[in-house]
This record gives sequence, C-alpha cells and structure tokens, in this order.
Amino acid sequence: MWWVKNKIRLVYNGIPKFYMLPQEDARTALETMTGTTIPKDTLWVGTISELVRNKGLSYAIDACALLKKSGRKFVFLIIGDGDLRNDLALHIKKQNLADSVFMLGFVPDARKYLRAFDIFTLTSVKEGLPYVLLEAAQAPVAVVASNIPGISDIIENNMSGILTKSRDPHTIESSLKQLANNPTLRENLSQNMADKVDRDFSLDSMVKQTIGLY
Repeated sequence: MWWVKNKIRLVYNGIPKFYMLPQEDARTALETMTGTTIPKDTLWVGTISELVRNKGLSYAIDACALLKKSGRKFVFLIIGDGDLRNDLALHIKKQNLADSVFMLGFVPDARKYLRAFDIFTLTSVKEGLPYVLLEAAQAPVAVVASNIPGISDIIENNMSGILTKSRDPHTIESSLKQLANNPTLRENLSQNMADKVDRDFSLDSMVKQTIGLY
C-alpha cells in the first residue's frame, strides 16, 4: 500500500559458515554411496534436492541424456528423497543413464559433500529463496540454475552462475557443456558467487541490516 511502501526494507536471509569435507574425501564418500567406481577424469555434477515436481529434476535428467550423447564423461549425483523417487528412477532407466545418474537418497548433513562437485544444479520450476545455493556458494562450486524468482535473487547470469530457461533440457545441457569445457569460467563464476553470498547473504550481514532498521 502506498502509505507504507517507503517503510519497507528488504533484508535477505543469511547463513553461517559450516564445515565441508575436502574434495577428495567428499568424492570418496559419495563414490561409495553410488556403489560404482568413478574414473578420475569424470566431470562431477550434483544437486541436493527434494524429489518433488517443483525441483524440475526430470529436466536435468533429460539434459544429462543429451550430454551423454555428446560424448562427455560425467556423473550426476542426486542427493535427497521424496515422492518422485520411483518415477525418477524409471526416467533414468528409460534414458539409459544408469551408469551416469545416481540417486543417493537422503544423506545426513548433505551439504558437507558440496566440494565434491565441479558443477551444482538447481533446475527448479518454482522456488522461494533456496538456501542450498547459498550453501553451494561456500564450497564454492559453479552453478547452473533456472532463471526464476528466488534463484535470480541470488545469481546474476554469467557473473555468479549460469541461469537457464526453466523446463528446457537443451539450455541446461548447453550450460553444463559450457562449464565442462571451461574450468577457468567455473572458477570465476564460483568465486564471484562466493563473494556475493558472503557480502549479501551472510548471517553477519543479515544481523547488521536488521539491527540497522531499529
């Protein structure tokens, strides 16, 4: 309403620092969960997500099918559980991705494994303010995510991550391929993301801004 608009201030939620395993330790642990051996030269892509329709995981799986056809050696690890577990398992099988896409189910304190990934994905069709992206920024890891409200509040396209069209496996795949082919870009985007989250979404920033309002 017009009489209160000048009294409203946006303060983003912030998260504290948390412990993460070193990359090799995280990869060893996740590799054990897959029940297979992952070659050293494999691209590691991952997500931490509820297995529900809002998360758009079927589109990420379809993008992986396209990526596999291009000859890229990769794994896509899905950490989380939910109502669509059986449906997604069937989708993975249908796309002949059983050797590349692994659903690891619920993993306690999953965020501590984030450094295992070269690329983190969040291909949602609907979001609030996804804390998992704030956590991924602390790894830091390059992000491919949907260009939707909530996600676009955190990521600036081609500056702190790559935003893709929602529900579009082809743009997801092309973004994954772009990052897979350019380690320097991955490093730059992940560091920019880490800097932005540290500046705008840290617990310290949230507390200071909230106190400042009073």
